[in-house]
Amino acid sequence: MLKDIFTPPQWLLTFYTIFGTFSLIINIICILLIIFKSGKIKDYKYYILYAQVTCAFLDFLLTFLMKPIPLMPIIGIYSSNGLLWTLFGISTTFSLKIFIFGLMNTIVSLSICFLRKFLSIYALKGKKNRVEKYTKIIMIAMFLLSQATSISFAIVVANKTEQQKYVAKEYPELVQYFESVGDYFVSIYSQGEVIYFIWNAIFLPLNMIIVTSATIQMFDILRSYKSKISKSNYLKHRNALKSLLAQASTSILFLAPCIVVSFLLFLQFEEANLVSLFAAAIFTTHSSTNSFVLIFTFPSFRKFFKCWEKPHVQRAIIISSF
Repeated sequence: MLKDIFTPPQWLLTFYTIFGTFSLIINIICILLIIFKSGKIKDYKYYILYAQVTCAFLDFLLTFLMKPIPLMPIIGIYSSNGLLWTLFGISTTFSLKIFIFGLMNTIVSLSICFLRKFLSIYALKGKKNRVEKYTKIIMIAMFLLSQATSISFAIVVANKTEQQKYVAKEYPELVQYFESVGDYFVSIYSQGEVIYFIWNAIFLPLNMIIVTSATIQMFDILRSYKSKISKSNYLKHRNALKSLLAQASTSILFLAPCIVVSFLLFLQFEEANLVSLFAAAIFTTHSSTNSFVLIFTFPSFRKFFKCWEKPHVQRAIIISSF
């Protein structure tokens, strides 16, 4: 029954708290490593720092500040268990606007990292041309469009009064349950919201196509110039590219839940809400997973942990000898 979706699942709230704490710790460690132990990677450090900070922010927002509970099969959520509502009285609608801002920056930050690495590898050709100029324009355009997308959502989304009218019209038998959760957001299927989702269906795949094209070209350039550059230089670029690809692979942890929820909108079945709850839990694992991948695929970070480990191993050997 639909009224059951308003009962807060304690397992998910507990998961948010426990995993959110773990994620916060590993993200702080990763950010400190980027700032102080990233090695000689010039301004590329600030690009991966941007990507890591946006990932960390999104996880912290979800696991502590919002703690969103999906209301599937209704397109809506409530976040009255999060700190934004309990401490500051910030509505779920406004919290969702912050979430969209964080999500768009998380997506575009990794894309910009790929394009910045493309510029670095393309420089191996030793000549400047329009490709570099156009790549920088695309990077700026990506960033600006992601911010515009965030702002657009804040503009087109229905206000609280419109949402309440929609709930009273479409779900009159559930009005008391909506009110019982304290605060909520529901999509009213307005023209602006539909156009916004159509735009995302265009912008995000286009973003992926650009990154994929740049990645293919980077591998081609490295393969062509392998014998023309020093081994250390080649390995530096190749390892950085592999690290980026490994980080990109973790994106499935927030893309898959979004895709699953999208299908749930069309496939109305009894367990849709339970599936959406698990999707929300999986979504929050992206940042910490990405941090582990970055630590174990970035050479200078691996070197740092190996150096840190040696004194402890030596100390253990000395102690065991007595």
